[in-house]
Amino acid sequence: MAPSVCLRGPPELQLYHPTTTIKICQGQSSSSNPCLEFFKATTYSDKSQQNPPMYQQQKDLTEYEAEAWKHDPLTTLKLIFCLRMVGRPNKEAFYKSLFWIHKNHPLTLALNLKVFAQLGWFKDLLEILYRVLQKSIDEAKEKEEEESQKEYWKKRTNYCQKPSKRNYWSDSEEDESDEEEHESDEEEDDESKEEEEEGENEESKTVTDVHIARAKSAVDRYQNDLEYRYLHDRVSEVFVEMLTSDLLSLKCCKIEKISSISKFCPSIDSSYDRETLICENIARRMFPRHNFGEYEDVEEAHYAYRVRDRLRKQVLSPLRKALECLPAAKQNNQSSSLFKKCKELIALEIYSKIIGCDGGGRDESKLKFKCYMKLVNMLLPNNYIFNLCFGDGLKLPHHVVASLEKDQCGADEIAEVQWQRLVQQLQNKEKFRNCIAVCDVPESRRGSLKEMVCISMGLLVSELSEKPWQGSVFPFSDFPRLHKIKGDNLKSRCEFMRNIVDFDKASKNDWVLDYREAVKNYSKRGYAYVPRLVFWNLKGSIAEPNFIGSHVVKNHNAGMIITGFSNTLLSLFCNGESNPGTYAARVAQGRAAFGIDLVSLRRFAPKIEDVMERALSNEDLTSLFVFD
Repeated sequence: MAPSVCLRGPPELQLYHPTTTIKICQGQSSSSNPCLEFFKATTYSDKSQQNPPMYQQQKDLTEYEAEAWKHDPLTTLKLIFCLRMVGRPNKEAFYKSLFWIHKNHPLTLALNLKVFAQLGWFKDLLEILYRVLQKSIDEAKEKEEEESQKEYWKKRTNYCQKPSKRNYWSDSEEDESDEEEHESDEEEDDESKEEEEEGENEESKTVTDVHIARAKSAVDRYQNDLEYRYLHDRVSEVFVEMLTSDLLSLKCCKIEKISSISKFCPSIDSSYDRETLICENIARRMFPRHNFGEYEDVEEAHYAYRVRDRLRKQVLSPLRKALECLPAAKQNNQSSSLFKKCKELIALEIYSKIIGCDGGGRDESKLKFKCYMKLVNMLLPNNYIFNLCFGDGLKLPHHVVASLEKDQCGADEIAEVQWQRLVQQLQNKEKFRNCIAVCDVPESRRGSLKEMVCISMGLLVSELSEKPWQGSVFPFSDFPRLHKIKGDNLKSRCEFMRNIVDFDKASKNDWVLDYREAVKNYSKRGYAYVPRLVFWNLKGSIAEPNFIGSHVVKNHNAGMIITGFSNTLLSLFCNGESNPGTYAARVAQGRAAFGIDLVSLRRFAPKIEDVMERALSNEDLTSLFVFD
C-alpha cells in the first residue's frame, strides 16, 4: 500500500490567509420485506416521473434504507447497485443511498469502490466524493445561517425590551417618543449600511478567492475527517491502479487493452479537481517521493505542483491520444460491454414502472397491462401459459396452420393430428361452446403471421362451437351471410377461410343506436342479454383490452376490443373464455367475465420478490461485501 499522503492544495493556498473559512460539520449517525420496501421507496423518490403517483411516502428514503440494512445489509447493498445498473437509473436515489452508507458504514463503501471500476462507473467515483464533501459544506452553511438568524433576532429582541429613557426636562412625553424614534431610525440606517457594505464586499470577491476558499475547505476536510480521507484515498487508488495498467499496455503497444478511465479522470484544475483536489492525490501516488529521486529535496508545495503537471503530461495526455486512435466501434464496444443487462435487471426496471403507477387512473392501468405483458413474455418460457392451461405438447393454433406451409414430407398429416388434439383438448374444457366467428383477411396481410392467426382462430371457433353455429363463419361485408366452411382436411379448410371477403368498416351506422336496438329485439324474444362481442384488431401494439357498452345498458358489458397480438395474449384469451351461459351470474363482476384483464395477467407474472432475488444474483454484484 502506498504511504499516507498529505494534501497541500494549489500553491496560491499557501500564500492565502482569509479572515474567515468555511467550517466543516461532521455527520452524525442516526412490511413484509424491508429490502422490497426500500426498492419501492426508491421508485417513489424518482423525480424524473412526469406523472408522480398519488402515493405519498411516510418516511424518508434513508429510513427505509436503514430498516433494509438492519434486515439484510448485503442484499440492500446489491439492490443499491441494481438501481444504477438499470436502463434509466434513479441516480438521485443511488447517490443518496450511498451517502447514507458512507455516513453509517464508511468502510463498506470505501472497500467496494473497485466494483465501480469493474462496471465502468468512473464518473460515479468522483460524484460520490464530491457529494460527500459538498454535503458537509452545505450543512455548515445552513448551521451558520441559522446562528446568524438567531443572533439577528436576539439583537432585535434586546432592542425591543430596552427600558425607555424619560426626558425630565421636557413638558410632555412626545419629546421622549420623538427621541426614541430618531434613535431607532439611526440604528436601522447603521444596520442597512452594514448590510450594503457586506454585499459590496461579497461582490468584490474574485473567482480566485472562491476557488481558494473551496480548496481550503477540501484540505481541512481531508486532514480532519479520517473517514473522508480514507474514501478520498481509495478513489485515488482505483484511478492509479487502472492508469498504471493502461500505461503498461501503451508501452507494449496493446492499445486495444487500454480502458477508458483516462477519459474520466479529471483534468488538472477541472471542476472536480478544484472541488476535491483529487488530481493531487492521484499524482502523489503515481509519482511518490521515495521512488523518484528528483523530488527528494523539493519543497512540499512545489512537489505537489510538479507531480500534478507530470500526471497531465506523462499519463493523461498520452493515454487519451491512444484512445483517439482506437476505432469508434471498439470504443463503443468497450463501454457497452460493461453495461450488459440481464433479463432480471430489465424486469426489475419494469416493476419500478408498475410501482410508480399506484395513482390508479385509467392511463396507469393501461401502462400496468403493458408492463405485466412484457414481464410475462420476457421471463416465462415460450407457450408457458398455453401449456399450463391446456397441457404440454400442444401447439398454438396459428403454429399448427403455419406448419402446413412447410415443404416437408408428411407435414400435412402431422399438422392434422396436432389440430385434432388441440380441438379435443379445448372441447374437454368447454371452450367456445356457443360462439361464432366473424373473420376478415385483408389482401395486404396475405402470407403473414397475422393472416395465420385470423384463419386459425376463425376455424378453431367454428369447430368448437355447438349447433347451429358449428362449422360456420361470417365474413365482414356489406351484406354478410353465414358460410358453411368447406374442405375435407385442415389444409383445404384453411384455404376456404383465406378466400373470405375483407372489409373497411365494422359498422356504417351509429354503434350505440344499433346496440340499443339489438337489446330491445332480444328482450322482446325473452333473452336477458345480447351476445357479447369481441373485436380483435391484430394491427397495432398490444394494449389493455377496452370493455365497451356499459354506458349503453347499465351493469352490462357489450364486449371488448383487443388490440395487438402475442402468444401470451392469445393464451390468456383462450384461458379466460368460458361458456357464455354462465355469464349472467357474473355480470356484476364486469371485466372478470372475460378473464383477460389486468388481474388475470398479474396471476402469471413472476412475483417482484423473485425478480429482485434473481437480479441480485447478477455476476457483476458477486464482488460486493459488507465490511462494517
